[in-house]
Amino acid sequence: MSYHSVKNPKDEKLLTEHLKRISEVKTEDPQKFLHHVIDQICEKKISFTDIYGFQTSQLSDIVAAFTKLSKGYIGKGLSDEQLLNDLELASVPKGLAKIIYKVLSARKAEIEKVLKLNSVKIGKLWLKDFDWRINHVVSSSELSEINEPIFSLFLYLVDPNNQEKEVVLEMAKKELEEFIDSLTKSKQVLQNLQF
Repeated sequence: MSYHSVKNPKDEKLLTEHLKRISEVKTEDPQKFLHHVIDQICEKKISFTDIYGFQTSQLSDIVAAFTKLSKGYIGKGLSDEQLLNDLELASVPKGLAKIIYKVLSARKAEIEKVLKLNSVKIGKLWLKDFDWRINHVVSSSELSEINEPIFSLFLYLVDPNNQEKEVVLEMAKKELEEFIDSLTKSKQVLQNLQF
């Protein structure tokens, strides 16, 4: 039997060795600890040293294991049964497995939103919004008769400094078909990315 949330042997070993160690974290409430790890996944600043008195390095494998599990479960759209199977495979005690399930269920939408935002931020610019229209060009100053539809795509992009940039693409029918084809291929690549 293999994990659903991760596929490579290194990540499988991480889950097998460290997920069950969540119960070793010296805290009165393991649920609160898991929420702090999810806060970190959601890019909120968390200081485990200030909260728990531990150096982050002491918790890094435990945090990494829970992070991999969380991103795999939510990013791959796994079922609750698949999550519970992964926890059982990692020898997580039933009581702790229930806590992990409860925390992930409560924060699922938030993690999913962050994963989606991060997937569109692969490059330096990311898409904030778009608009489009079709114009029909009848003639130009060089040609008396063109009679061709032109597709205009307006992309509103944001850079890492939160500066907005507008890009306008104009395409004839053949160029639009090629563009749609390349977007279809890009979509397939994104769907195959592992979180």
